[in-house]
Amino acid sequence: MAVKLLLLAILLLQASAELQRYGLPSKDGATHKFIVVGDWGRKGRYNQSLIASQMGRIGDELDIDFVLSTGDNFYDDGLTGEDDPAIWESFTNIYTATSLQKPWFVGNHDYRGDVLAQLGTIDPRWSCFRSSILQSDVAELFLVDTTPFVEKYFTNPDDHKYDLRDITPLESYTSNLLNDLESALNKSRAKWKIVVGHHTLRSVGHHGDTQDLVHRLLPILRNNDVDFYINGHDHNLQRIKDRESKVEFVTSGGGSKAWRGDIKDVDVAEEEVKFLYDGQGFLSLEITRNDVVFVFYDVDGVPLHKWTAASKSMHGGKWGIKMGTRSFEEFGNSLRGRERRRRRISHKIDSILTFVFSYRCGFCMIPLAFLGQRSSAAAYCPGDCVLNRGIVISKARSRCDRNSISFSSHREKRRRSDCVILLSAKMADESGRDLMMFTSGASVRLNALLSLYAVSSLWRLISAVFFVIRLPFRRRYVAAGASHDSAEKCGAKEDRSFSSRMRIRKVSRKTAVIDKDVAARRALAIERTAEETEEKNDEAKTTKRAYSLFSSTRGDTIFAQSWTPANLPVRGLVIILHGLNEHSGRYNDFAMKLNANGFKVYGMDWIGHGGSDGLHAYVHSLDYAVNDLKTYLANVLAENPSLPCFCFGHSTGGAIILKAVLDLEIRQLVNGVVLTSPAVGVIAPVFSFLAPRYQFRAANKMGVAVSRDPQALLAKYSDPLVFTGSIRARTGYEILRITGFLQKNLHRLTVPFLVLHGTEDAVTSPAASQKLHREASSTDKTIQLCQGLLHDLLFEPEKEAIMENIVKWLVTRL
Repeated sequence: MAVKLLLLAILLLQASAELQRYGLPSKDGATHKFIVVGDWGRKGRYNQSLIASQMGRIGDELDIDFVLSTGDNFYDDGLTGEDDPAIWESFTNIYTATSLQKPWFVGNHDYRGDVLAQLGTIDPRWSCFRSSILQSDVAELFLVDTTPFVEKYFTNPDDHKYDLRDITPLESYTSNLLNDLESALNKSRAKWKIVVGHHTLRSVGHHGDTQDLVHRLLPILRNNDVDFYINGHDHNLQRIKDRESKVEFVTSGGGSKAWRGDIKDVDVAEEEVKFLYDGQGFLSLEITRNDVVFVFYDVDGVPLHKWTAASKSMHGGKWGIKMGTRSFEEFGNSLRGRERRRRRISHKIDSILTFVFSYRCGFCMIPLAFLGQRSSAAAYCPGDCVLNRGIVISKARSRCDRNSISFSSHREKRRRSDCVILLSAKMADESGRDLMMFTSGASVRLNALLSLYAVSSLWRLISAVFFVIRLPFRRRYVAAGASHDSAEKCGAKEDRSFSSRMRIRKVSRKTAVIDKDVAARRALAIERTAEETEEKNDEAKTTKRAYSLFSSTRGDTIFAQSWTPANLPVRGLVIILHGLNEHSGRYNDFAMKLNANGFKVYGMDWIGHGGSDGLHAYVHSLDYAVNDLKTYLANVLAENPSLPCFCFGHSTGGAIILKAVLDLEIRQLVNGVVLTSPAVGVIAPVFSFLAPRYQFRAANKMGVAVSRDPQALLAKYSDPLVFTGSIRARTGYEILRITGFLQKNLHRLTVPFLVLHGTEDAVTSPAASQKLHREASSTDKTIQLCQGLLHDLLFEPEKEAIMENIVKWLVTRL
């Protein structure tokens, strides 16, 4: 009998769920700022990386104290142990922003896999407990382990295996947990009481209400003046007001994959749903003694919904909600007015074009899937769209009485007309039966005529017709390399390590002209490798300069050159990539400066520039330059094994380098990147498809000041290797394309970098460089805005100071 009692006591002790207490992080003790994210661990997929980048940006703006996770941390089956690669793939290597290097309090661990692994220290930031309390004088956060309350996980686990160590028997564990929670809530004298769990209490999302928690946990919250219950589980963003108490149910479960259009028909009154967004995103909170500010953000970090809960007294007193935007009634009236003005024409357009064009996602072009009948239904993109937002279309506008719409939630107007934020609207169909529909004031702009898909289809049709007309007159243009005889006549030294020959093939008279121009440019570039160095060198001959030629994967001949310190040991490598319309030889002074500090320097003329093949200043695709840089980098490192390698890029050359280092294989080869006036934000024409070699006069670089040094301008525009004509249309389009790519992928940049930009630059955007510095995931990143300087920083009167800053940055990273 004694043994049985002892075993029973051990079981009860194991099932105990006593809440551990920890201090709530704060910088001043009176304010707590943090981010809430849930349902996130998918190895960067489903936009997890994008959301992590925006969390870092918002965290930096708010100067957050910590991050709170609402559970579902590692999909699909938790961790296999403390050395599971998923820890790095889904957490450590994803949330790399400086502002996210704060404590992470994980409210609910995964019960699939090895539970003890998540309860351990898998990362220095990681703090995970079954249940706990984060406390301060201002607020107390009660982190509750909700999974054991959901009976179906254990009675009907399907193919999943749950780790129940230390929580059996379940009934004793959950009862003890509720008793401890109720006792702690009753004793709490904090200004704000916030309970955090994984599972929903009230939700209109896929899972709906978790009935086990509604019966057991919700009464405790109502009876103990809890202000908010924050959860994940449903992969969306929600805010619902409890009808019987002041509790608000806040869902932040959009950390990665979202369930678009998955709305559950539950018993939730219209006035209770304050906000619903079926896309990805996260939540920020700022808690003070007087109020709590909530902000929902989408995958782009754009605020979707903001509200403030204001406390006028201690618990038991009055408190209210302050809306940061217009009231629901004002917003609804405004929306109805716009709908009424456009209703007639939009209905006619829809009825005519519905059978001509299919509705497609405005981002990934996948046909939309419809919920219900097409005549009156919500639609969503079933693909893994890059933005993964909910898109809702109502096509039965003529059947809906707009005056009967009563809005129960509010959304701020979005910047993009083809991105729709869900608005809850209640309508009545012809039979009088109530329907819950989702539409938007922007839906009339999503008709087929104005859709991105229709415009792109029309553009493809025009392009095809033009191509057919142009086809009989089309010739093959093959640029050829100059012979090595020209190099021998110049008496220049050739670096044979990269050299290769190309057979000259004349296809047409125009091609012959291009070949002749290439040969002349290459001969001049080779000649300068000897002349300029002799002029700049002193008697000690501090620099040895040589040229080389290598073949690209396309068969083009690319001109390159190198500067080697003559009297110093080489301790590092720097690869220079010039900007648009210029060539690597312009950076001779900078290369010699690097030589004087022990760096061997390499420079490459990208396609269509300097001594490389191609029509002067014409770039059919900047991906050619990106691939050529990768080939050249491999050649350089093969010649100089075990030496640290850095890349320097100016203007468009900087954009090329940035795209190259986004490749993981290239990233591992590069120790750092220096960028001057990088082309991360510029404007270029789209006329390039029709006349790719046409030149725009308005884009003439001679009309734009790039330096305040008259001698530097004279030297640049009198240089035959510098293209001084107008920008070619295709080249401008390629710049636009690569900058657009970079704008979407800045968060993926992890390489250490230094960016310098003149504040008066009229060619590339200083604000884009600031965005690069802000959004990049690199832990080692520096930006220097040069007041009053223009585009060509290394050719400004202050060039010596600029070069000194670059050299200092490089030397400290050897």
